[in-house]
Amino acid sequence: MNSEKEYFDHYIKELAVLAMNDKIITAEELQIIQQFTFDLTKFKDLINEALEDGIITNEEKNYLNNFKEKILNNVQEVANLDNVVEDEEKVLINKISQILDNYFKTD
Repeated sequence: MNSEKEYFDHYIKELAVLAMNDKIITAEELQIIQQFTFDLTKFKDLINEALEDGIITNEEKNYLNNFKEKILNNVQEVANLDNVVEDEEKVLINKISQILDNYFKTD
């Protein structure tokens, strides 16, 4: 994968494959993926802004880490809209957490 878009598309595809594990993407699973897509776009913009001067300051790291937590909170809120977080929704949330921790390290 060469471009940022290819990485982005790869992450979304990974989530879609997980959601299709039972051959159905529920409305909530789709909403989780859409929320993550929206937040990830903003997160990538924030990373690019932080890198404009060639370094990420401690203040920028803290802001990015806080935004990562916000992304997880947002997808958890979506998953809990019906007051039940299904197993597949938990799998999606865990994968999103892995994506953020493994591919967007800010430490």
